[in-house]
Amino acid sequence: MLGHLALVGEDIKNFKEAGVPLNDIGFTRGVVVCTAIEAYKGILFHEEKHKKRLLESAGAARMPIEKARGFEKLFQNLSRLAVKSRFRESVTYVYITGGSGSGGLKAGGRPNIYAFTVKETRKNKPMAVATTHNYWRSLPGIKSTFYLPGYIALTDAGWPDDVIYIDHATNEVLESVTKNIFVVRRDAQLQTPPIHGKILNGITHQIFLGIAREDKEYRELSGPPVFPCVEEASIKFGDLMKDALGGEVTGVVLASTTTVAPVGSINGIKMPISRKTKDFCEQFLRYREAYYVKYK
Repeated sequence: MLGHLALVGEDIKNFKEAGVPLNDIGFTRGVVVCTAIEAYKGILFHEEKHKKRLLESAGAARMPIEKARGFEKLFQNLSRLAVKSRFRESVTYVYITGGSGSGGLKAGGRPNIYAFTVKETRKNKPMAVATTHNYWRSLPGIKSTFYLPGYIALTDAGWPDDVIYIDHATNEVLESVTKNIFVVRRDAQLQTPPIHGKILNGITHQIFLGIAREDKEYRELSGPPVFPCVEEASIKFGDLMKDALGGEVTGVVLASTTTVAPVGSINGIKMPISRKTKDFCEQFLRYREAYYVKYK
């Protein structure tokens, strides 16, 4: 459900009255960085990580987002927006664009801030996914709105729940269109592809790894570890499917701001969902609840 309000710069407006100038190079040329941050009663989930990612994305994109009107109070305003939208649990989509231009790539003004809120409907049911060797994330070091490769992949696959990108040269599992991937093995080992030039280092991915590794930042709220061994390792797609059918892999999890869910099938082939896989998903949800209790 879409909220009735939006943030434009530092002003909260009725959604129907908010708009993007047609000459904004974020609209005309795709010069934009973004993030999606969830909230509970206005408490933003790990806002410091989202601010860090926005700044890192903007730095990589050569965008001076600190000059945008309202940037200094951005996260205070996002919290206000979440509260005023009247959703108990919400996700706010934040976009910082390059600013107004005259048809080319160069902006004539400073960057612009836009945000809107939707009621959170977290997805946790088993997902039916497809794969593609033809597409992958462009510029994964920058969280942007360029999802055209994913849109094409999902359309070609008939719109399953998601599509997993497979490196066409190495046959390595990368990520899905909007989520990072984790593999649960029979020996209670957790694996995830290492972050490199074709994978976004998602914030939920960072938190998942921190919880699994019992990092100090997460230990207080996450409870006992589910996995004794956590490994960032290359995962060949052929090996993944063979090990899943042979019982060595007991689960695959996709994780993002809006989804923490096991994979029920890949290309129509049923995938195992072990108790450990479910425990892994549930541990994150418990951590999330404990986070909101601590910071309310």
